[in-house]
Amino acid sequence: MEDDENEYESKNLKFCVFRCPEDEEFFHELQSDLLEVPEFIAKLPRPMSTKRSTALREDLINNTLLFMVIYSKEGGEYHGNIDGMPITTDEKLFKKPKLIYSALPIEDEERAGTLFLKPSGEDRGHRRCAELGIHISNRMRIEGLEEETARWALNWAFLNAGQHRVELNIPGWDSYDLEKYERVGFREERKRECLYKDGKWWDEVWMGILKKEWKEIKSREEVSSQDVKSEEQDDPMY
Repeated sequence: MEDDENEYESKNLKFCVFRCPEDEEFFHELQSDLLEVPEFIAKLPRPMSTKRSTALREDLINNTLLFMVIYSKEGGEYHGNIDGMPITTDEKLFKKPKLIYSALPIEDEERAGTLFLKPSGEDRGHRRCAELGIHISNRMRIEGLEEETARWALNWAFLNAGQHRVELNIPGWDSYDLEKYERVGFREERKRECLYKDGKWWDEVWMGILKKEWKEIKSREEVSSQDVKSEEQDDPMY
């Protein structure tokens, strides 16, 4: 990926605006990937046609506050997983999916996924509420990557886009994502038995975070960082 004025970054990731036609093939592959691991989606599982992925791509380009491609950053700390399958479908472990990782580094500048922030919709802009969507390719589902992406997106939404609230939704069976976004600061808001999967009704979990809650988290992180620096200065080993 060439350097671009429309590029942003966090500690281990880079975020670049979606480019046509360079990113079109990756986007279609990403949508097809998601259907291979149904634990992460609530849609009816069926093959992803080029027509459908193109329509989705155009909607994200034209109707979002932000639509970015996520790249692994050169020299970043993330590592690849062993078999590319991030979650077990074993019924005994279904509520607590396990991830297995190897120590193989990801190629520098490799596409990891996409993120978008979509506004509330026509006649609801005054609510200043945006929906966050993060999609990571199966082979790049790495511990910490999605959380780092979410934290960067929240910074952008609250500092740059003037949002009051950011929300997202996940299937009720996906306890892994639920715990992950709770760690970022999202709070659970559940809609009961509105999803159907494997002959069973499930809840849809909406999660939201307000700007004031995000600011409280940032303040605690800043205090914690200052405490660590103070301890290092007082420690003769440093």
